[in-house]
Amino acid sequence: MCLLLTSAQKKVSVTEVSFDSSVEDIQWLGGDHKTCLLKTAKGRLYRSVDFGKSWNEITSSLTESSAPGSPYAPSAVKVDNVVVHPADKNVVLVQGSKHTHFISEDAGRTFRRLKQKAPIHQWQFHPSKSRWALLSTWTEACENPGLEAKRKAQDEETQPCTHILYVTKDAGKTFSIVSSYVVQFSWGDSAHKQENRVWFTHHRHKKGDQARYGGWAKHVDLAYTDDFGKTTSTAVHSGNKFLVSNGFLFVARLQDATRQTVELEVSTDGGKSFQTAKLPYAGELQEKSYTILDTSEGAVMLHVNHGDHGRSGTGNVYISDEKGVRYSLSLPANVRSTGGECEFDKVLSLDGVYIANFKDDATETVSNDRLDGGNIEDAEKAQEEEEEETTATDVELKRKKRKKKAEDVVKTVVSYDKGGVWSYLKPPKVDSTGEATICYTKAGEAVENCWLHLHGVTNFHNYAPFYSMDNAVGLILGTGNLGAHLRYEPDEVNTYLSRDGGVTWVEAHKGAYIYEFGDHGGLIVMADDLRKTRQVVFSWNEGQSWYDFELGPNPVEVDNIVIEPNASAVEFLLYGTRGDSGVLFHLDFAALGQPACKGIWAADSVSSDYENWTPSTSAKKDGCSLGRQVTYTRRKQTSECFNGQDFQRPVFKKNCECTEEDFECEFGFARKIGSTVCAPEDPNLTADTCTAGGFFYMDAYRKVPGDTCEAGWVPSQVPVPCPAHAPFSRTALIVLGVVLVAAVALLMLGVVAGGSNPSDAASKGIHVALGLGQSSSREATKENFSKASRWRAVGGVRGALAAIGQAFGRGVAAVSALIGGRRGANLGGRFGDVQYSQVGKGELGFGEGVGDFTVEGDHGLDDDDLAAGDHDDAPPLLSYTAAGAGGQGKRDGMDGGRGDDVEAGGRGVVHRHHHAAASSDSAENGHSLMGNGAAVPRLSPPPASAPSLPASLSPPASGGFGGFGNEGGEGRDGLELL
Repeated sequence: MCLLLTSAQKKVSVTEVSFDSSVEDIQWLGGDHKTCLLKTAKGRLYRSVDFGKSWNEITSSLTESSAPGSPYAPSAVKVDNVVVHPADKNVVLVQGSKHTHFISEDAGRTFRRLKQKAPIHQWQFHPSKSRWALLSTWTEACENPGLEAKRKAQDEETQPCTHILYVTKDAGKTFSIVSSYVVQFSWGDSAHKQENRVWFTHHRHKKGDQARYGGWAKHVDLAYTDDFGKTTSTAVHSGNKFLVSNGFLFVARLQDATRQTVELEVSTDGGKSFQTAKLPYAGELQEKSYTILDTSEGAVMLHVNHGDHGRSGTGNVYISDEKGVRYSLSLPANVRSTGGECEFDKVLSLDGVYIANFKDDATETVSNDRLDGGNIEDAEKAQEEEEEETTATDVELKRKKRKKKAEDVVKTVVSYDKGGVWSYLKPPKVDSTGEATICYTKAGEAVENCWLHLHGVTNFHNYAPFYSMDNAVGLILGTGNLGAHLRYEPDEVNTYLSRDGGVTWVEAHKGAYIYEFGDHGGLIVMADDLRKTRQVVFSWNEGQSWYDFELGPNPVEVDNIVIEPNASAVEFLLYGTRGDSGVLFHLDFAALGQPACKGIWAADSVSSDYENWTPSTSAKKDGCSLGRQVTYTRRKQTSECFNGQDFQRPVFKKNCECTEEDFECEFGFARKIGSTVCAPEDPNLTADTCTAGGFFYMDAYRKVPGDTCEAGWVPSQVPVPCPAHAPFSRTALIVLGVVLVAAVALLMLGVVAGGSNPSDAASKGIHVALGLGQSSSREATKENFSKASRWRAVGGVRGALAAIGQAFGRGVAAVSALIGGRRGANLGGRFGDVQYSQVGKGELGFGEGVGDFTVEGDHGLDDDDLAAGDHDDAPPLLSYTAAGAGGQGKRDGMDGGRGDDVEAGGRGVVHRHHHAAASSDSAENGHSLMGNGAAVPRLSPPPASAPSLPASLSPPASGGFGGFGNEGGEGRDGLELL
């Protein structure tokens, strides 16, 4: 519930500042982050040295930095972009809209103009050297297409339209060319001592105008130089896009130019060698583009856009082994935007915890007001192009998009073991007013299929996405709803908070709010995100109680709330618009007079303001995650005090015994949501010695990279049936020959018998010896007897063919039962009506036959064979029913394996993961979320428009909300692949 601060209580200090237009960007400078630069929609630049409490416009001082009389010294400068050095926060570049750019090495106190007269396309500081940077620019012919033709007509020397890469090692005083016809570039990886290396992709043929079309290209290669362009070496031919991150080098290499498919090359030795990533269903699912979701914990979380037209806006998430090469399916149908942003977010304060959104049924929608027909992806791309061409600000676009709804059936899930097992978010039992929620009955019983679902980054223009900070331990905020799936109506959306890493949730406030953490998670500040407001709400006890206060007499439409990058201060900046003007409020919570917390090294004692907290998932009560128990010291929820900016959190770790949750699925295996059983997912799994009717054993589990568990559960290999395309074993071929010979003999006997009455044989029953101890008998029915009489009474050729079909059908059905597996089922499906049961039930038939009989066997694999591999949970022997030949073949798919427990999961070894009725030969359903900031690193094909190179290629960093958040662009802009 919300508690109001009375006039007798201390107040939050509020200072209001107005600007010429809406606020578009705020950057924090200096070692203490007291200095800020603010850019408005009209390109004006402001500076503050007191945490944003007071501001001075410095745009005119930038103009004064230009050399007098210079043709590039404009009377007025319009600022397009502000780039802060990732390591030295005193160094900042101010990019002008045309030919004038400025750099400061003292946190913006003074600036000087760059010795570069071309428009900057992208500027990339060196990760550690403060005066080094890479700069790219398009030549003048690209800006003015008619210029080249004019110069040619006047016989003047012309320069084609190309994208040129430069390097500076003196903070922009001098530049030298690294390469031309460049597509993308990045500094080398310090993990491999590549401080001087520059990676770049470029066109192989350097003549004429540089192509500026979209799509993957064969003639674009990945190259590198260690001497700034004097010598270059090609690393990957047709390697169009790449990403350097945490010791990994990823390259999207063209596979098929016609189909526009790519494959992922991975290097862990700094580019000396590459391996092609191995994904399940290789060859069956196309790879159109990639998004590198996370590389922070020794493995790769990879989102792959498979380009399925029926799955617009989704892709599959895979998790790799330690080398980043072998991938297993983690989450199918993960929600993505056309630009590559994915609703997949790491909880930054905890290891191995992720929150993601997926489309439960990609073909189902609640409603869709975008298009009644046509290609939705094309429409989304057209909308993005329209936004690029518009003069509207980012804030205006955000508000415009709020009027549109995306009504796909989306659900939210959480993983506590790095994507190994996913489960739905547990809904709160009561709301913020103390009333029971819709997910529980009055008796307190849980309602079926009712969970908490949260909005992700692709929908940031409507609602704030799920959000965490690395120093706000266990805290997560999000906007969403309770129910069967995510809703988009404003009256359905509320704001939710978790203080235990997503295990439990509370409704923080009714309605959709924008939010931010401060004081290492000790303060939460929120404001209404959908309507104009004068009110701000906050909590100092992690949501146990809420207070509100007034900003002033005039309402404001809030765009965001931000804080310095460490989120350790108690001063916040709230900004928005009032009419055509931008407005910013400096909120100082130090005015509340809360004392400093004490007793950090005596946590849990009565006199201490701190407690020890060990994250514990609902599945593992021992508090173990990724093989270790981690205990954090955090402020007690009831302690009225501030941690302070210098607070250092103690953390204690110890290893745990291994359990199933410490293992993820091996390549070719997958789990369904809520299950720990890894079942075969890839129909191409085949051992070298595999023969039809046989089984082979595989490792279905591998330890999660970075997991430190010891002893405990050790996974066994699991039996996998050989695929249908495997060859028959020698034994099966011999038996098939014997059966065929017997069939011919029976046929000859029948011909010699001529007019004998078949009812004699029918009345005695038919006995068929199948060999290897497999036999069965079944008495023919009168209906079958009458059919057989009519067929055999025909005589001549027709009767002989019918008899051959009957005998051959019986024989092949017997062999089918003998050899077992999918090969046997397929063969039986051609020549007999074969029914088999395996967790679910599938039918593969050939119509009605003559002389039904039953064959039960063990697929040529007996109990001793299974026991030999020490498989205590080996799948039970399967039974088959086979009937004779005749009629026209049909084939129905298997019912999807359930795998809800160990036994069922073991039995369902040939079924598809997470599919209710997947075909035995084809993959259906589930093959097609980073919050805190804008776009995540991605490997997607080049847009049709001019390339937009990345602002940062580093792994995702902490930041604010979706593309409009605090520090959201730093380390979050990701890889805008060209």
